[in-house]
Amino acid sequence: MESSLYISELLSQHDCVIIPGLGGFVGSYSPATIHPHYHTFQPPSKKLLFNINLKQNDGLLADHVARRENILFSEANEKVRHYADECMAQLKLKRQVLIRDVGRLYMGQEGTIQFDQDPSHNLLAESFGLQPFFSMPIRKEQEKPAEPAPAVVDMPARMARKALSRPLKWAAMLALPVGLAILLSLSGYDRLRSGTLNYADILSSISVRLSPFSSEEKKAGPETMRRTPVAETPKAEAQKPAPEPVVTPEPVKSDPVVAEVPFAVIVGAFRIEENATRLIARLNSEGIPAALFDVTPGGLHRVTSGTFSDRGEAIAALHSIRARGFESAWLLVK
Repeated sequence: MESSLYISELLSQHDCVIIPGLGGFVGSYSPATIHPHYHTFQPPSKKLLFNINLKQNDGLLADHVARRENILFSEANEKVRHYADECMAQLKLKRQVLIRDVGRLYMGQEGTIQFDQDPSHNLLAESFGLQPFFSMPIRKEQEKPAEPAPAVVDMPARMARKALSRPLKWAAMLALPVGLAILLSLSGYDRLRSGTLNYADILSSISVRLSPFSSEEKKAGPETMRRTPVAETPKAEAQKPAPEPVVTPEPVKSDPVVAEVPFAVIVGAFRIEENATRLIARLNSEGIPAALFDVTPGGLHRVTSGTFSDRGEAIAALHSIRARGFESAWLLVK
């Protein structure tokens, strides 16, 4: 009996084929797939599952065998039952049962029948003739970054700079001997010819001539200015007095008010002493006498606008300070 062939023929036409005494095959639609790594395209197919609980004979397989082999239904039913018994015997011996174009049955470690579908055969009638194929991935060529345009060199301007730099170099080279000659003429060239002037005198004379001329020499004329040496100014007189350092006045710190009066109007309390000093300066600028009252054990610097021995005067002063914009002021009662 070619039962395996009959099973594959029925699965291509139906979604459920039962082998009485063995189990049933259940098919479901599986859409087309693309493998992300191998780039293979699989057409739509029918995915099969094997259910060992489907053992009741529905007559589908036996009727198909009877029509294909031209035998009675009872004989076909007996052939199907005999095929199921042979499959169970092979599975109990830990052997595989191959079903043509369907897959293989084998016994698992838990003693249950397992099924693997044959991926090379597609049982979906709508996909008849469609085969899986491989497609090479499309690779986009990376665009090369555009090369930067070559810098445009202004050749006339460059040649003009070169032509100008040469005269400047010669002028710098000639300026040194000309300057030395001028200095020597100012330092007493006649004394140098007579031999009474040494190199130390030349240097001292040059340093003297580099200093400013006095007012009398300017009035006497250029001849006197050239021949009359000017006395060197003492270093102590030439040096300018150093500027006096700027002293930044430190903020005035007011000492806490030590008073035994029972009432005090507190305008504010600050953790930082500078904030308390700023409030005192603000109150004083507005014509309100203020001072640092005390420093609490918790480190708060309390500012008061007045201390009073009479409760009525203290309350009146409290209303007055609040009316002037310091609404957070409060009355301290010892």
